[in-house]
Amino acid sequence: MNPLVSVITVTRNSASSISKAIESVLSQSYRPLEYIIIDGASTDGTVDIVRGYQERMIRLISEPDSGIYFAMNKGLLASSGSSMIFINSDDSFAHSEALASLVDARRQSGSDPTICYSDFIKHYPSLDRSMLMKANTALERGFALCHQAMLVDRSAYDLVGLFDTSFRYASDHDWTARAKRAGVRFLKADVPPTVVFKHGGASHSSYRLSRKEAGKVIMREYGRVAYLRYTLRQYWLHWLRVLSNQLGHLIGPRSLAVLQRFYMRTVRRYRRHDLPSAG
Repeated sequence: MNPLVSVITVTRNSASSISKAIESVLSQSYRPLEYIIIDGASTDGTVDIVRGYQERMIRLISEPDSGIYFAMNKGLLASSGSSMIFINSDDSFAHSEALASLVDARRQSGSDPTICYSDFIKHYPSLDRSMLMKANTALERGFALCHQAMLVDRSAYDLVGLFDTSFRYASDHDWTARAKRAGVRFLKADVPPTVVFKHGGASHSSYRLSRKEAGKVIMREYGRVAYLRYTLRQYWLHWLRVLSNQLGHLIGPRSLAVLQRFYMRTVRRYRRHDLPSAG
């Protein structure tokens, strides 16, 4: 018999994107599935959209909260699955077998507390491009995983605890580093990318604060040398962004997009990944 998996979506004022996230979860072939949506008292019609789906195995909790990690903790405490995964309101599963592929990979790996993760797709709306991101657990270099592409055993949360809400932007990095230190096993599933993650969330819009929090995690877990390496790399990326913005004023946004795509393909070595067309 298949184990129950809890899928958790946290959202606030996401009327423009929540339907796509919900549809991607409901389209999953895997069963049994528990779907919990934690809404932070939205005022834009998000709740009405979710209620339109409630007869289709969705549990909605809508009330004020203190931010994304408070909401994620609330979802964990409300869930009852033996493993769980987060699909936030701007995210979606990449295909209908995504969750099943993670569960199958996890099932073959034994009974220790395990995080089963996969590569993922990062969509850049400003470039109209989606890139294949190779996930890895070298957390001393930054957070190169996607929490939405991580199927996590409940026993891992029991061992490590909840998300630390003193972090506003990097609590997923902090939690994963603590899990690694606690001896939770990390298993990379040999499957196609399971999740589409949209670039431009809170960690991007508050880039400097996000990277400052990540640096705090790296210093604590991996020491000063790793912290200095990370910080120097972030300064380099920062000045590339400054140069990019200046070029945008000089050569126009269309030419800038060409340069940005060149940078991502040659410097970052991201590979373009075409998304399936709607319908």
